[in-house]
Amino acid sequence: MDHKMFSGINYNQHLNTCVLASYAVSCFPFTNQQPVLDYFVAYCRHFNKVEKPTPNLTEAHPERSYEGHFHNLAAKTGNSGYKILSDLHHGSAEPEFERARNAVTLDSVDWSKTTPAEVERAIAQPGCLLLLFLNASPFLGLNMHSIVVGHEGGRLYYFDTNPGAIVLYRNKVRNVADFGSLGSAYIVRKKP
Repeated sequence: MDHKMFSGINYNQHLNTCVLASYAVSCFPFTNQQPVLDYFVAYCRHFNKVEKPTPNLTEAHPERSYEGHFHNLAAKTGNSGYKILSDLHHGSAEPEFERARNAVTLDSVDWSKTTPAEVERAIAQPGCLLLLFLNASPFLGLNMHSIVVGHEGGRLYYFDTNPGAIVLYRNKVRNVADFGSLGSAYIVRKKP
């Protein structure tokens, strides 16, 4: 999938919000470029979560409101960030999640039954991306971080919401396993 499809994204992560931000990035090319921050607003509406202004922040901010609530919810037994994300994608009545649900499917990757090579073949297909949680990535210097991985012309690229940038790799990352310790993952597929 052409990495230029992400060129209209205007977002840079400010807090520990990579799970929802990377989901929004993976949906971006398929939802008529729905802005990333809109998903944070939708999350806050879905959970009826609004944060009050503090002396250090002149107004409530949906990214900050999301962060505390999301991490508390993810820490509960039997929950994970990607499980919360899947539940929102499949069941939220908020328009942003409905738009994403109508545009893409999220197909869970079970690493015990699927190889990175199989995933790479899947994301090499038109309209497919990989939403990937990295438990640790010595190569990228990241731990516990969510990214979007694409495949273009025989090479992988990824979008990291931390710097708000796409990084193209020709030689250093030859396959998905090179990113590091693979955690939860979804293949994001454009609906016909």
